[in-house]
Amino acid sequence: MAAFWVLLLLAQVGEGEATFPSEDCLMCHEVDLSASVHQSVECIECHRGIQDLPHRTPLPKVRCGACHEEIGQWFPFEPHGRARKAGNTQAPGCTDCHGKPHRIRAPDAPDSPLRLENRMAFCGRCHEQIGGPEHYHTPAYPPDSCLSCHGETGQTASFVDLSTLKASVHKGLYCTDCHHGVRKLHHTTPEEAGELTCKDCGVCHKEACLAHKKSIHGRALEAGFEEAAHCWDCHGAHDVLPPDDPRSKVYALNLPATCGQCHGDPELAQKFHIPVENPYQMYSQSVHYQALQQGLPAATCSDCHGTHEILELSNPQSPIYKLNVSTTCGKCHTKESEDYSASIHALMLQKGVWDSPTCTDCHAEHRILRPDNPKSPVFPFNIPKTCGSCHENYVLTEKYGLPGLRLSTYLR
Repeated sequence: MAAFWVLLLLAQVGEGEATFPSEDCLMCHEVDLSASVHQSVECIECHRGIQDLPHRTPLPKVRCGACHEEIGQWFPFEPHGRARKAGNTQAPGCTDCHGKPHRIRAPDAPDSPLRLENRMAFCGRCHEQIGGPEHYHTPAYPPDSCLSCHGETGQTASFVDLSTLKASVHKGLYCTDCHHGVRKLHHTTPEEAGELTCKDCGVCHKEACLAHKKSIHGRALEAGFEEAAHCWDCHGAHDVLPPDDPRSKVYALNLPATCGQCHGDPELAQKFHIPVENPYQMYSQSVHYQALQQGLPAATCSDCHGTHEILELSNPQSPIYKLNVSTTCGKCHTKESEDYSASIHALMLQKGVWDSPTCTDCHAEHRILRPDNPKSPVFPFNIPKTCGSCHENYVLTEKYGLPGLRLSTYLR
């Protein structure tokens, strides 16, 4: 037996470090590497610093970055690496995500938690509001590295105002926490810079991302229509602020102008066959907008259309689908909604009589005016004409067997 250890000691190479075949380690350690991607790797390639056998304990900590050099360089700047450096013992290291030390799975293995279809559920064990990132280990750099170019006016096309960034809700993040697609620090092509998508926001904002993906905006983007709203078109880019901040683009009083960037453009409406060409201009004249300007609570775009999962009006799940309009308005106008639900109009609409009116048929959609405004369709002097648009309509009265000439007889 003594001769065996002598032979091993003679096999030592380098400065105080020896080489041993894995079989020698397995004489003491019952380790099964058959299910690991490292099954062909010798023990001492990970467990470095062994000078002789039997070795002293504890052994130096395994450094995955010794082989995975790029990832080893990036990890200290990634969110998990920064959290560990700050003393968060719950933040995961390599084996927490890739598998037990001797059972490391390939990321694309069917049973790997990092396989794309498994990643959402796996990351969700710790992050309730996270969508598993498509790529996690991407180049990560401290913000001052990026600002060496992007912090100088005129040096790049994408200038970032540091004071604006420091005032945003993302002030504690690194640039690469959002810009996951960056492939090189000094990037000169779109491929090296990486394209930012709503999926990148979904890494932290899971629910909003999934809702946006189902929305008319998300589906349009998926179909290649870049004019559709991305997250930053509504929330801002480096100037993202909380929704209750009066400076935020999605603050109630500012939201109409934010939506109006696109929905106030008649050319876009014509290009994409949007039925209402100027909703922003009409809403700005409404009683709702006037109330907002006075600091009163009132309906703004998202109260009627939804926030992230905005659907077309032909979708039965949309809050502005004709059968749902009275419920949507009823969130604020409770008594009126209850009265309407008992009316002949509501009852006929529920039976499938699509010509039967709902709230917006009488009050208008975006340019809703006070009932005492002479321009309002429900101003007393205008009501006969509003009602007469159906009850004086020959086609409708014939179709549903209603008495005709209601407006004419009323006016007499």
